[in-house]
Amino acid sequence: MTHVNMNFNYEEDYQMKKFSFDSMPTLRMLDNNAIEEIHEGALDILENCGIHFDRDEAINILENAGCSVNHEKNIAKFPRDLVMKSISTVPDTVKLYDRDGNLYRELGGNKTNFYPGSCPKNMLDADGFTSRPAMAQDMKNIAKIAEYTPQLDFVSC
Repeated sequence: MTHVNMNFNYEEDYQMKKFSFDSMPTLRMLDNNAIEEIHEGALDILENCGIHFDRDEAINILENAGCSVNHEKNIAKFPRDLVMKSISTVPDTVKLYDRDGNLYRELGGNKTNFYPGSCPKNMLDADGFTSRPAMAQDMKNIAKIAEYTPQLDFVSC
C-alpha cells in the first residue's frame, strides 16, 4: 500500500530553483484565430439578429444610442461601429473591493479568474437529473463551497 503524505507542501518539500509560484503560466484555451472568429460571429449576431429586451426603457435607450430597433418585437440591432466604439471605452481592468474598501481582486488583463457562476436561474438536484428553480439556499451553498475552495476566486450574484 502506498503512503500519501497529506501534509505535503510543494514549495517546502521541493525547492526548485527554476520554478516559482509567483509566475505561473497563464491558461489559454483559444488561439488568436479562434478569438477573432468568435468576435466576428458575435458582431454578426448583434448587427443582423439583434437582442430581445423585455423593457421598453432599454429599447429606447439603445435606439437613442444608435441601435436599429423593432418596437413591435422589442429587438435592438447593434451596428458594428457602435459595438467597437463601446468596447474601446471600457477599462482594461476592473477592481473589486471588499466591504471595508480593501482591494480584493483585479479582473482583466491577462489574469484568469475562476468563479462558480452568477445567480443561476435553475439548479441541478443531487440526483444529477432533476432541474429546478434556484433558491436562496442554493446561493448560500455555492458561497460556502467557493469560500473553502482556493481554486475559485470569488462568487458573484
